[in-house]
Amino acid sequence: MDFSDNDELIDSPNFEKDVNAYKTIGEVAILLNLPQHVLRFWETQFKQINPVKIKGRRYYKNPDINILKQIKTLLYDKGFTIKGAQSYFKDFKNDALITLNPIQPSNPSERITNLDELIKIRDALKETLNKIAN
Repeated sequence: MDFSDNDELIDSPNFEKDVNAYKTIGEVAILLNLPQHVLRFWETQFKQINPVKIKGRRYYKNPDINILKQIKTLLYDKGFTIKGAQSYFKDFKNDALITLNPIQPSNPSERITNLDELIKIRDALKETLNKIAN
């Protein structure tokens, strides 16, 4: 399943939550461009991930999302195995949580500017693809 075409979800006014708000597994999956089952599997492999579970639903805090981003970076970008990533977290403990790109709260006006820029880039890419296809 490809999560790259989530324009409607990301553009909707309900997608942007307060920086400190809990996020559902679906929101985190979209944010990280990963299927939900991967997030659930990583929970079983990495004790550092501790979503709050209420009535069977998972809710993630920003520290959990930061860890998930770091796990994704280790596994997908740096080529670590699950065991290698587990060792990385065990060896570096809290230092590992700081070294890889954590989510930084940003000014809402900056987010809007960044979103506008991304939309312009997306539109330019769509236009280029249309030219190539025709």
